[in-house]
Amino acid sequence: MFDPMWFTLAVLVAVFVGLAFTQLSADMVLMSALAALLLTGVLTPNEALLGFANPGVITIAILYVVASGLQETGAVQWLARKILGMPRSTRLAQLRLYVPSAVLSAIMSNTTVVAMFIPAVQDWAERLKIPASKLLIPLSYAAILGGTCTLIGSSTNLVVDGLLQTQFNIHLKLFDLAWVGIPVVVVGGLFLYVFGDRLLPSRQNVSEKLEQVRQYCVVFVVETNGPLVGKSVAHAGLKNMRSGYLAEFRRDDRLLTSDTADIVLAAGDELTFIGAPETAKELRRVQGLRPATGNVHKLAVDNHERCLVEVVIGPDFPNLNKSIRDSQFRTYFDAVVLSVSRGGQRLPGKLGDIVLAVGDTLLLETSEQFVSHYRYRRDFMLVSALNDSTPPDYSKAPRALLIVLAMVVLSATQLLSLLEASFMAAGAMLITGCLTASR
Repeated sequence: MFDPMWFTLAVLVAVFVGLAFTQLSADMVLMSALAALLLTGVLTPNEALLGFANPGVITIAILYVVASGLQETGAVQWLARKILGMPRSTRLAQLRLYVPSAVLSAIMSNTTVVAMFIPAVQDWAERLKIPASKLLIPLSYAAILGGTCTLIGSSTNLVVDGLLQTQFNIHLKLFDLAWVGIPVVVVGGLFLYVFGDRLLPSRQNVSEKLEQVRQYCVVFVVETNGPLVGKSVAHAGLKNMRSGYLAEFRRDDRLLTSDTADIVLAAGDELTFIGAPETAKELRRVQGLRPATGNVHKLAVDNHERCLVEVVIGPDFPNLNKSIRDSQFRTYFDAVVLSVSRGGQRLPGKLGDIVLAVGDTLLLETSEQFVSHYRYRRDFMLVSALNDSTPPDYSKAPRALLIVLAMVVLSATQLLSLLEASFMAAGAMLITGCLTASR
């Protein structure tokens, strides 16, 4: 005899087993469980789909659009550089990280905050010579505790609010949780400041040595009136990078050979970096730097549609035994060569003078469609895009932050509901160009 109660328990056990001991994705496991309950009659179609009508669930989805706007404009990285600075001790670094992380987690999803902060914190840890574990764990705790301060701080809060609305017609206000959340954040911060450095593990990242990976030589220029002008190389975070190192510093065609860490950057300075492919990706995210090759700005590709791609030249490449300059690479492939690696080693000399040969690995800046267009053509033996290599458009970071601030104010003053304010913010991200419909 079919017993709905025991069948439901069996489904729950199967869900836990599927999540814990298989490689199936969480959405596949959960939707399979929902289908089983629906097909056996334990749930009616209305009951099965009721969760998708929860205002909290819809709000979470809309807030991901808003968070994507912050990510595409580099607003979080922009804030991180403005706020984090260069503290002198691990305790101060943890405190510097804890406060903005908790504040940001109060006004947007804590999961999103952690995801966007991780690259910036890893770079910051490298510059400070602090183990990343002593900063990444406090980042997680700060985001969790900060998310308890407001209604939009975590998806859990929004789902509970949605249930309260549908079941009891109770609407939580944006800061109704703050009287509990703020004391929790303060106590957590004090505990971290006193005991964090002592209790947290000191684990270094396991990374490959540069000589064991493909080496590239990339040249970047300090932009006029950019935020790096007037800062030292060390303070700008360019001395110690995660995947490469500063090999050469030129100013007005003069090679500066002294300790570059204390040199104050000026407009037009040429910085040559050597390292893995990720070096170029890392540098493209530094506001105030641009690739030295002027052809990058001639690409007929919008900033948000660009990415970095590695290609290996094949025997059918049309411009073999020609220099990069003579091959008219940008015109032919709508891509700009940033660097060339041969046999896993960087090639010296001017980039435009390098003669292309079979097996050369090129690092390109091009459109996102390049991979799909050239992956199966005979020009290249291998085409591979670098993940998350689209350069942020920092010029739009202030407007993205203003949109989020307006969303918080409209919701906090109850001029609009949280769902309505989220919709308005998501629309504003699209209208102002912080985000495109395709991303």
